[in-house]
Amino acid sequence: MKRKRAFTLIELLVVIAIIAILAAILFPVFAQAKEAAKKTQDLSNQKQIALGQVMYMGDADDMFPRGEQCTLDREPWARLTWRELSGPYIKNGIQNVNWVMRDKSKTGPVAIGGLFRSPAEPSNSRMGYTAHKSLFAAIDWNDAYAEVDGNCNPRTGAAYAPVPSSSSSNLDKPADTAVTWPQGLTSQWGDPQGVNLGESHWWWHGGAIWPPEFTGPKSGAKWDNDRNCNWDGENGNPNCAMPRYRYTGGMNAGYADGHAKYVKKGAFNWCKSLYVGHNDRPAQSGERDDTWVMGAGQICEKYMR
Repeated sequence: MKRKRAFTLIELLVVIAIIAILAAILFPVFAQAKEAAKKTQDLSNQKQIALGQVMYMGDADDMFPRGEQCTLDREPWARLTWRELSGPYIKNGIQNVNWVMRDKSKTGPVAIGGLFRSPAEPSNSRMGYTAHKSLFAAIDWNDAYAEVDGNCNPRTGAAYAPVPSSSSSNLDKPADTAVTWPQGLTSQWGDPQGVNLGESHWWWHGGAIWPPEFTGPKSGAKWDNDRNCNWDGENGNPNCAMPRYRYTGGMNAGYADGHAKYVKKGAFNWCKSLYVGHNDRPAQSGERDDTWVMGAGQICEKYMR
C-alpha cells in the first residue's frame, strides 16, 4: 500500500508566506473599496441635500432657509434648523418626535440620520453635514447681537434685528458657492443636531496668517480634525464647524446650483467657494469693506476671474 506524502515544513511555510503576501496586497484594496463606497454615498447625500435647498428656495422667494429658527412650541434648545426647514423637500432623515416639544403630547420634526448623516462620520457624532453660515444666517451672530434670549423670547432694539438668510438671486457664482460640507465631530447636546452652520469667515479659512493663504496646507484645511465640538482654547479654532476631509485626502461638498463634487484637501478656497459678501454679520460689526481682499491685485482677484 502506497503511503500518502505529507507536506514538509518548507512547503507549509511557503504556503503561509504566499497567503500573507496576498492578504497584505488585498486588505488595503478592500479598505480602499469600502472608503470609495462611502465617498460615493456621501456625494449622493450632499447632492440630494443641495437639491432640497434649491427646491426650498423655489417656494421661498429664492431665499435660503434660516440656519436656526425659534418656535415657542419647541424647547429653546431644539430650535428648527435649516435641516428641518428644508426637510419636506428631502424627507429622508426627518422624524417626528415629542422630546423636542414643550408639550410632550405633541410631536415636531427633527433631522436624525438618513441623508443628514455622513457615512464616514464617527458613531458618536450627531450630524455629518453643516451649512454655509453666510447664506443660511443664524438666530444671532454672537451674544452681543442675539435676537432672542435663551428661552426664544424676542429681544427688541436695532442691535437685535434678525439677520436674514441670503437670496440665491444675489449669488454671482452659484455653481462655485458651497452650501454644505462634512463637519467635525459633534457629540455635544447644544442642540439636537449638533452644529448647524459651518464657519464661513475668511479668518478661519486662511486669513489668520499674513498674507492670507486660502489654498494649501496653511488654509482652512489645517483645522481638519474631530476634536470636541467647542472652541479649541489652545488653537482658537471652531473645529467642528470647519470642513472635515475623510475620503482619500478630500471631501464632498454641495453647491448652490444643486450639484455636489469632490474637493481635495487644501483646494476648498474661501475666495471661490465661500465668499458671498459680509452678510454673516451685521453692519454694526464694521466689517463691510472687502477691497483689501477682493480689489484689483488683491489676494482673491485671481480666484474670482
